[in-house]
Order: sequence, then C-alpha cells, then structure tokens
Amino acid sequence: MPDLEAVMHPFDPSTVEQPVLHRGSPFGLARALISVLACSLICLAACTTPGKEATWGVQPDRASLVPARTAILPCRPWPTTARFHSLPLTSLKDAELKSICDQFDAFVVDGFKAQPYMRGLSPRLIIKVLEAEKNPLLLQKGFDTWSGATPATCNLCTSAPGFYSSAVTSRPEWRKWLADFGLTAKSADALLIPFVMYAYENEHDDRGLLEKRRAAGVALLLVESATGALIWAGGQEAVAATKDLHTAATVKDLAFAPWEKVMQRLLVNNIWRDYPGRQEQ
Repeated sequence: MPDLEAVMHPFDPSTVEQPVLHRGSPFGLARALISVLACSLICLAACTTPGKEATWGVQPDRASLVPARTAILPCRPWPTTARFHSLPLTSLKDAELKSICDQFDAFVVDGFKAQPYMRGLSPRLIIKVLEAEKNPLLLQKGFDTWSGATPATCNLCTSAPGFYSSAVTSRPEWRKWLADFGLTAKSADALLIPFVMYAYENEHDDRGLLEKRRAAGVALLLVESATGALIWAGGQEAVAATKDLHTAATVKDLAFAPWEKVMQRLLVNNIWRDYPGRQEQ
C-alpha cells in the first residue's frame, strides 16, 4: 500500500525533492504567463497616452469654471512666431488689419451686454489701467514670450486652441506674465484674448473661371490668469468671392467683394457657442 501522506502532499519539501520544471511543464507555462503579465503591467504603468489636442468650446477640465472677472484684451493679429500647419498667410497691410481688429473689439464688447454671468473689463479700460500703472507696454511683453513657439513644438496642431495648449500654456514666462497681468488688471481671474488669425485677398484662375477672394479668420481664447490653462475657445472663418469667365475684360474689371460682406459672415454669434456663463437671447 502506498504511503498516504506522500500521495496527498507529493511536493512537500520536507519529504520529497522538488521536481525539475521542463519545457512543456504546466508549472513552467504558468510561471511564464505570470512573468509576461507582470511585464505588461509595468509597461502600461510606465507609458502615458498623449492627450488630445485642445479644440473649440469649453475644455473638459474647465467645464464647471465661470470666471468672476474677465479682462478683455484689445484685438491683435495672431503672433507671427506662432505659426502652425493649417494657418493661412496674411497679406493685408497693417491699417487694414487694424480695421478688422477694431470691428472685432466692438463685437466682443457688445457680446457682454445683458449677460449677468459674464463680467468683463473692456479693452479701453485695460489700456487706461496700464497707462495709470505707467506700464503701457505690458501687453506686448506678454506676447513676446510666445517667441520661439514654432511648429517644431506643435507639429500636429491644427487650430489656435490646439497651438496655445500645446506650445504656449506651459511656458514659465507666459504663466508669470499672466499672473502679474491679472493683478494689474483689477484682479481679473481670466483673460479673453481676441485674435485676427489671418486675412488675405487673392485671385485664382480655375480652368478659365476667374475668382477673386477675400477671407479672414478670428479666434477668442479665454485663459485662466492663475495657471495659464485654456478655459474656452471660439472662432469663425468667412470668405466672400466674385467669379466670372476669364477674359481680358474680366481680368481688368472684376472687383473684389467688399470687406463688409466678409465681416458680416465673420462676426456672428456662433463665435460665442458654449462660452462659460453665457445665456442665449
């Protein structure tokens, strides 16, 4: 009769020699699977998934934030040092760009009227505050910190909010400037920055069809002054074109559509979609 204790406890180290695991042994396979699983878990813990590019609207991590006081900066052209892949080139003169910016400023300020949960300090007031502080160049100093924010730091960026979040928001100089500016601008906890992203006019001959086009794009970035984080972004693009068959007469006489038509399509309430605290009227 076999020894009952040996049958019940065949691998008790006090009674028998440990078995040697050979290739194909179920114990060896289990140990190998455990090792593979452990390595996989370590790799997953060590790797991070790159975040998605910030886009238009409210940013998910700031969805519940409604700024108490927002400093509305004067409109400016998008910095030339901050180009990204899909951004068209601007071909207008400074005076023409200023005209677009002035109209955009008026549109933004008007957007705060009759909005009880949108409390903004107008661009005109911001300029007066900076003059009173004897620091009129403070605004420009802030955007000078964007210098060097080239496409190399944002190869896949496709929009203003994407570029800002990927290439600007983490810059220490920019975050320090925001904190300083927030204190100067009556303790504003957010900045609303209007940009003319691009504006151009051109003409194109499409196999005998002559087209003259004017186009522009604008963006609004709402930025938290304490952290530099993007809270919300809104934007709009518009085109106005005239077309005619290509003849000697049309090349000479075909006129561009007036800029007023571009602006009517550009400055629309769609820009404000999902703005924190905004009530649609």
